[in-house]
Amino acid sequence: IKSDSGIGTIPIKKVSRSGKLPLSYAQQRLWLLAQLEPDSPAYNIPAAFRLKGKLNLNVLVKSFSAIIQRHEILRTNLTQVKGEAVQIIHLQVDFKPVIIDIASLPQNLQEQKISKLAEQEALQTFDLEKDLLLRITLIKLTDIEHVILFTMHHIISDGWSIGIFVNEFTTIYKAFVEGKPSPLPELQLQYVDYAVWQREWLKDKVFDKQLSYWKQQIGNNLSVLKLSIANPQPEVRTFRGGRQRIVIDTDLSKDLKNLSTEC
Repeated sequence: IKSDSGIGTIPIKKVSRSGKLPLSYAQQRLWLLAQLEPDSPAYNIPAAFRLKGKLNLNVLVKSFSAIIQRHEILRTNLTQVKGEAVQIIHLQVDFKPVIIDIASLPQNLQEQKISKLAEQEALQTFDLEKDLLLRITLIKLTDIEHVILFTMHHIISDGWSIGIFVNEFTTIYKAFVEGKPSPLPELQLQYVDYAVWQREWLKDKVFDKQLSYWKQQIGNNLSVLKLSIANPQPEVRTFRGGRQRIVIDTDLSKDLKNLSTEC
């Protein structure tokens, strides 16, 4: 990992799992938000995918369990020790998907039921200290068609991780169905190793330089944020968002990718 600080970097190494394990700064932000609004589903990451073909339920559960065992962050809870937020990594967790059979419903009602279940699942909150921060629901439509809903809290995952999760599930499930072991190699580093590295790197001179930069950017005279009152804020936040699509040319896209790789 490169740095433009002129101070250099330290390598990421596997750390001892004993003692207090810190949160990354990204996790710390989400932890604080969870303390302010413990019943908010705003940082749930829901996703769904449809399976077509014969499904081996035992292998499916075994495959998900293998992924959870492979990634420590998926069996991690967060709590406070003497006022400091820390990670608690469990050696093993008891994983059981929720199974819902709606095969008796006609197809049009099945789709309505899927949408309702997906919405309910996405809005169900997590207890960061007690819950497995990954939930999986299997919806049976027919003997050869199923829908899988899964939700992770953003404190253990992000949008990029969903693709990794699905790819690993596909790889492991295929191997297990064929009676083979998982072909995925053991991970040499886990997220907590990064969190410790980040804390070590962003201290002393590096931290001071980063802080100084943002103080200069923000300054002391912050302008008042003027928002239109044509659409006043509701009394209860809905977290409804929107999506704006834009098209950028190939050269700009290439330049942006190059910029994003420079540290």
